[in-house]
Amino acid sequence: MNVLGDNFAIKTVIMRGIASTLAGDALRMNDVEPVDMKKAMEQHETYYKIFKNQLQLNVIVLDADDSLPDCVFVEDPAVVIGQIALVTTPGHPSRRKECDAILKTLQSFKDIDIKIMKHIDPAANLDGGDVLFTGDEIFVGLSKRTNEAGIKVLEVAFPDFSVISISIQGSLHLKSVCTLGGRRKILIGSDETSTDVKTQIEKKSSVKYEFLEVKDIPCSANSVYLEIDGKPTLIHPSTTKYPLTGQVYKDLQNIRKIECDLSELSKVDGCLTCSSLLLTV
Repeated sequence: MNVLGDNFAIKTVIMRGIASTLAGDALRMNDVEPVDMKKAMEQHETYYKIFKNQLQLNVIVLDADDSLPDCVFVEDPAVVIGQIALVTTPGHPSRRKECDAILKTLQSFKDIDIKIMKHIDPAANLDGGDVLFTGDEIFVGLSKRTNEAGIKVLEVAFPDFSVISISIQGSLHLKSVCTLGGRRKILIGSDETSTDVKTQIEKKSSVKYEFLEVKDIPCSANSVYLEIDGKPTLIHPSTTKYPLTGQVYKDLQNIRKIECDLSELSKVDGCLTCSSLLLTV
């Protein structure tokens, strides 16, 4: 059985700049709060510095493309596990050209075996935000952005891992309500959608996970888990913004914790995992 280990030993992070068109044109489920672009840029820079300066990783920052307002969210155009990368076909047509720059960047790594979803099945759609790799298996959200054909392509691309489909209702992506919080630990929301996801995971997986339930909004469970020189590390949302969830993070033991606020990007459905693509090469 595959377990957490080398697949989480991150060495390189791919990011992308924020398009000037994001505030007006980026996709969003609820058009309620305006995005403060200056603050969004500052928060994104802090996010970059966590990877580059605090964690001492190789960070590649691609130029923003103003014709692609969502391009900062590099998680969706590709899924990378170990030395295999699947370049996806995002569910929303406006996001599909984002894949071009991601593919070109991945091709610069000779050790990565690249699969291209549209070449395997032109009818397949999948957003990387629907894919939660736990080290043992892959959970994938069947959502508005990811279809059954996309899930089947994921199975083809990553044959060494079980791929488990999780139906998503009321949320954009699977990782909008749950992410990895450590070895066999899943951070998860407490609303109806999150509870349903938890029930499905418990029913469909043979692995026993510890669920860490957050009491603020579900996206406060979205954190970036990685291992640096064998040390578990978690980049998590602001404990000031989410005080109830903050206690969950404070209670985590034997893990390096780094707080990061991307609240401006959250106004266009962006969570912490959305703005980075993690590589082990």
